[in-house]
Amino acid sequence: MTSCAFWLASVLLVLLRATSAARIVHNWEVGAVSVDRVGAGARYAIGVNGRLPLPLVRATLGDELVFNVKNALPRLTTLHIHGYLFNGTSFYDGADMISSCSIAPNTTFTYEIPAIQAGTYWIHGHTNHENADGLRGPLIVDKPDEPFQYDDERLFVFEDWYSETFDKRLSRSVEPGTPSGQPAEIPRPLINGFDARKTKVLRLVEGKTYRIRLLNIASTAWY
Repeated sequence: MTSCAFWLASVLLVLLRATSAARIVHNWEVGAVSVDRVGAGARYAIGVNGRLPLPLVRATLGDELVFNVKNALPRLTTLHIHGYLFNGTSFYDGADMISSCSIAPNTTFTYEIPAIQAGTYWIHGHTNHENADGLRGPLIVDKPDEPFQYDDERLFVFEDWYSETFDKRLSRSVEPGTPSGQPAEIPRPLINGFDARKTKVLRLVEGKTYRIRLLNIASTAWY
């Protein structure tokens, strides 16, 4: 009787999760945009649906994240969630030519990713260093039974931004005579996709508890 009750409870739990889980669908067209993010003049960048920065992606543990991606670039592209495990679904990992194929220009691909890890992550282009040119953004998976109690939260996304594209910086850095390891340019800082120098003052209410999410999605390891 005890084992039967346990089995029944397990089945009910699975059914409950299945009925409460959502299918979070994003239709993304990855393409070129022209933006001036730090007041240094407009430059080529890579955005989604003609926008930059990328929108926040959010789901709850147990949901399914779906990205219908159209590649509007003249080059290959993929999407990868940094720090996320793809046990049994490595073909959605987005590590091009390692665990999955790239998305060819003018073609589409659908990622169907089970939300099996709660936490703060970032999704980005994993081909041709496209993340350095803007194809990157925050992704949060909430936990229904969150052990911490708080009144509100704040998300801070930190980026580095250069005046030139990655391809131009790479071609210059490999020229003969260029000192090894010397950065061609010191990047400008971005917070939540905008010039950090114009960030508004953070205002918190006394007596409230806040969850602060800090996310570094910079393209350089030393940033």
